[in-house]
Formats: sequence, structure tokens, C-alpha cells
Amino acid sequence: MRILLTSFLAKFPHVGGMWQYVSTLKEGLERRGHVVDLFSMTNSQYLLSSKQGLQQIKINSLVSTKFQQYFHRQWELIDPWIKNLEISRSGFALAASYFGIRDYDVIHAQDVFAARAFQRIAEGIPLVATIHGSLYQELFSRQHDFGAIRRKYVHDLEHAGSKLSDCAIMPSHWLANIFQEMYHLDSAQFTVIPNGLDIAAMRHKMMADDSPPTVAAAAPVKEDQMIFICPARLVTEKGHRILLEALRTLGQQRQNWLCWIVGDGPLQDKLVAMAEDLSLQSHVQFLGNRSDVPALLRKADAVVLPSLIDNCPYAILEAMAAGKPVVASAAGGIPEMIEDGCTGVLFPTGDSRALSEKLQFILSDRTVVDRMVRNAKQRLMQHHTLDIMVARTLAVYQQSIMKHSGGHAV
Repeated sequence: MRILLTSFLAKFPHVGGMWQYVSTLKEGLERRGHVVDLFSMTNSQYLLSSKQGLQQIKINSLVSTKFQQYFHRQWELIDPWIKNLEISRSGFALAASYFGIRDYDVIHAQDVFAARAFQRIAEGIPLVATIHGSLYQELFSRQHDFGAIRRKYVHDLEHAGSKLSDCAIMPSHWLANIFQEMYHLDSAQFTVIPNGLDIAAMRHKMMADDSPPTVAAAAPVKEDQMIFICPARLVTEKGHRILLEALRTLGQQRQNWLCWIVGDGPLQDKLVAMAEDLSLQSHVQFLGNRSDVPALLRKADAVVLPSLIDNCPYAILEAMAAGKPVVASAAGGIPEMIEDGCTGVLFPTGDSRALSEKLQFILSDRTVVDRMVRNAKQRLMQHHTLDIMVARTLAVYQQSIMKHSGGHAV
């Protein structure tokens, strides 16, 4: 099979859960003999599998000129944010058309914007979409003053895009329920396939780098210190403020711990300032964007994920594979991955005091923690392997192909 994996929202490659899903799925499909290409935007180009590129400025300039001619006097009245997004969406579709997509057996979009673009230009080609989250919810968790027009625009785009593929894949029942409630998505239009991890590759990466983490002004790790690690983008929905508040409370009770915050994002400066205001400089280290997260996991003792919104985060799967206990909020699809007290520890979303108590528990009860780690590894093997995810995704591909070929599979 020839398969095109594509995203409008994410740049390939990049750091984050969507890229981890795409790169893992690509590897698994190629091991089974399928040919997989990637199509996405970079900072300056529309790119097909790192080989063919088109300058965004040229494509988008052409689209902008056509839009101005079409809308005429109304052009200047359109919200600039919506205007720019519409130009980018149309440029994305135009570039895909230029590269040619008729030879693919399946197009697998990674967001509703890409699904909508390819539905317009790829009539007759099986189209599958994995929906990694609700952009509507994520945008407005960050910006409460987004405005009614922009809200309606994103809502309508997400509504339409979620129904345009032959089948939508949701990584969690929580996300599926959101789309059913918000957009009345019928159960026949989607299937839930939890994210899968290449466990062998993950464990190989864990052993690849034996050097200590390099951070500016890093405090040395003492022999008796337990290391917490929080690998997550520095954005509102990942809940780092809750973590810092919890760590302040923990620091009032005991000192034998260190917390590595791994990732970057728009909240970097604010979070660093908050850690200083809470006098956490000697206990909290911001490691920035890292390519060696698996190696850092090997050195850490526990993983903390204080998300306010989340779906099926790879950080939890990697922690399970690394044999590290997870302390996570009960946000989104996380309770589908972690059974509290059995395969990890959950705390009420947004409750910093409860998080502090759970971290204290992890520091104190090694016997229970070891049992949870064993249970988590078992759950990982039963529900979240690469082979399981690839097999179930291929079944969706075949289902989509049969819709277009009168019942004949590839």
C-alpha cells in the first residue's frame, strides 16, 4: 500500500505527541512493507517527505491575490487571524495538488484541517483522519478573550472536518465523547485506537546516552535525591503552574528531591519566574527542548504529568516502558491509561495540594510503587504496543478502501 500521512497544524518533523504518533506509525507501516510519505509545512515550505518543497510565500501570495479579487471590498473587513488561516489552508491544499496525490491508496490526515483540505482535492481516494485533540478546547484554554467570530470559525471548521473522512480515529474514548457531544459525531464515523509505542526502540534510546543532563546553572544531583521529570510543552493546558505550586508545598515537608521540567513553549519565561518567586531554584531545573528524553527517563525516578487537558499522552507510555511510576492528573483520556493505585497515581485535575500529597506518597512507599510499575508494564504490553496500533490502523485503512472499491481490499 502507498500511504500519505499529512498534517496542517504540525510541522514534520517536530517535537510533540503528534509527531511521535506519526513517526512511530510510519516506522510500523514500513516494517510491514508499505510505502509511507509525509506531507506538511515547515517554517518556509510545503514539503513532501523531505524531497520536494514549495516556497510558502509564493503559494500563499498567489492565494492571497485570488482571495482579494474574490472578496473585493469585504477583504479588509475580514478578521486578520481568520484571513491568514484561510490563506494557509488554501495554500496547503494547492501545494498538495501540485505534488500529485492520485497514486496513494490511502491518505491519513492528522487533524481536521488536513482532512478538509484533502477532501476537497482528493475525491475518490480513501481518506482517514486521526483526531489528536480538540483545537477548539485547546485554543480557548489558552486565550479566553478569543472573540465570538473566531470561536465560531474554529468550531465550524472542526465540526465539518471531523465528518469529512471515511473514518476518524480517536486515541481515547474521552475525545470521542467530546466530538459526539459537541459535533454530534455518529459512532459509525469513528473508531478508538489508543496510541502505541515502539517499546524496543524506546528502551534502546534509554541506553543511548550516559551523560548527565546539561542545564544552565544546574544544581548537582545528590545521591539520596529522587528525581521527578515532567516532559511536556510549556503551554497552559499542560498544567505546569499546578506542578510548581505542588512542589512548593512538597518542599516545605522534605528536601530530598529534584524536578526536571523538559520542553519549551510560550510560558517558559513566566514559569521560570514563578519558580523563582516560589524559591524553587535549587529544586526545579528547566532543561528546555531535549532530544534525549528517553535517556533522561532512565536517570529519573518518577514521571509527573499535571495536564489540564490531555488525550493519550506518549509521556505516560514512555514512563511505563522505562519502568517509572507515573503521577498524573485525571484529565481527559489519562484515566483510560492509568488505574489509580494500580498502574499509577492520579490526582484531581488542577488540585496542587492533592498533587503534592501524591508526590509525597511516591517518595515514601517504594513497595507499592514497585507493584504499580509492574502492573503498568503489563498494561502497556496489552494495550499500547506499536504492533497493536498498526494492525488496528491497517484495518481502518482497508475499511476505507473497501468503501471506495465496491468491497475490494488492497
